[in-house]
Amino acid sequence: ASSGTVTFAPGQTTQTISVPVLPDSVAEGVEDFFVNLSNAANATIADLRGVGTIIDDDSGTPPIVITIDDVTITEGDSGTVDAQFTLTLSAAGTQQITVDFTTTDGSATAGSDYTATSGTVTFAAGSTTQTVTVPILGDTTAEQDEVFFVDLSNPTNAVIGDPQGLGWIQDDDGQPPAGAFDIVIVFGGGLTPSQQAIFTQAEQRWEQIIIGDVPDINVPGIGLVDDIVINASGVAIDGPGGILGQAGPDPASLRPGTYLPAAGIMEFDTADLAALENNGQLDDVILHEMAHVLGFGTIWSLRGLITNPSLAGGTDPRFVGALATAEYNARFNVNESGVPLETQGGPGTADSHWRESVFTNELMTGFLDAGVPNPISRVTIAQFADLGYRVDMGQADPFVIARTASGGGALLEMPDAVLLDPASVQPLSTSIVSIGGPEDDSVLGEDGNDTILAGDSADYIDGG
Repeated sequence: ASSGTVTFAPGQTTQTISVPVLPDSVAEGVEDFFVNLSNAANATIADLRGVGTIIDDDSGTPPIVITIDDVTITEGDSGTVDAQFTLTLSAAGTQQITVDFTTTDGSATAGSDYTATSGTVTFAAGSTTQTVTVPILGDTTAEQDEVFFVDLSNPTNAVIGDPQGLGWIQDDDGQPPAGAFDIVIVFGGGLTPSQQAIFTQAEQRWEQIIIGDVPDINVPGIGLVDDIVINASGVAIDGPGGILGQAGPDPASLRPGTYLPAAGIMEFDTADLAALENNGQLDDVILHEMAHVLGFGTIWSLRGLITNPSLAGGTDPRFVGALATAEYNARFNVNESGVPLETQGGPGTADSHWRESVFTNELMTGFLDAGVPNPISRVTIAQFADLGYRVDMGQADPFVIARTASGGGALLEMPDAVLLDPASVQPLSTSIVSIGGPEDDSVLGEDGNDTILAGDSADYIDGG
């Protein structure tokens, strides 16, 4: 037995308690013990008890693991519809297995969006699946999609591998039919027919993900736009291997209130297009850049969805949309206040992509991982829901963090020259250039409104 007092010095936020576990050679089941907290000074206790699980290693067989799936369900207009969560054992047990469950709020609220539910799930010896039913409350109020959770705790004769199931309630009030979102690609010069076909494939992929119409708007120089018009072309930028291209929404096309764009550009350096196509990377690059035109990373600040941005001196920037945060916490088995954003790469990469060190090969990091899939995860799709789009979460790709045996695939940095937001929605002719490397760099500004960042003391800046 262990007991004592844990002391946090001013400024400290974490401490540890060590409990010695006594080894033996007796085959036995999984066992639990508890660490109870009491008598807090200058603080309150939010979680009174920690659970320690001792996994037996003398039986020659691995422990049985309990997991719970995620559920997406349409709410309905009245009455209730059941969200069925499936609990699965990694193997059948020879004795009864139990685990407690309880629902907790995310952006959905118990009593108005779903019925709070709790209890104990029992697996008879030999069974491997059971279900938990949560009633979803129908209404006729047009609202954003919402999420809640089913939390698992206190297992007997097994261990918990996935402690939380996510319930995604899709609103069906005042929403247009699936397939109503339309991306129109207007091709300029500089693109071959095969490259244009890749743009069309990317358009169709995002139309599978974003499925709801958005309000029509008149855009200067274009006229009435249903959803979004994207001008795509190949242009000369800076030669091979530099800026791949620039992509972003036209600031004049942002819809009042939501800032959802109605027009944008995607320009790629003709010096890089053929090489990207030949090595199979152009598909992912175009998908990635089209997401920026749709608002990923480009309207976040306008919507108040970034905290602690690194380009303003922050060290841990986060996207704080409720739906993407819920998906991130569920996918990564954490409980954090937002989705981590990139801190490296400077303007065009930092603060406008998921953090590479966390998401590695996901499509919307700032780096394209060669030789492995670059999937569109549920977190990315939920981010679009946070922006106000109607989305189909079932269109997410399987997301497995992938690395090569050497510790990482070759990385193609995608400093997108993103047309950034608040103080930063740039004119469409603007490109953002990030200079790196140990050499002495010189950068010339064109007018007094230029912002140029020096990477080291040897850089020379002239803000003309």
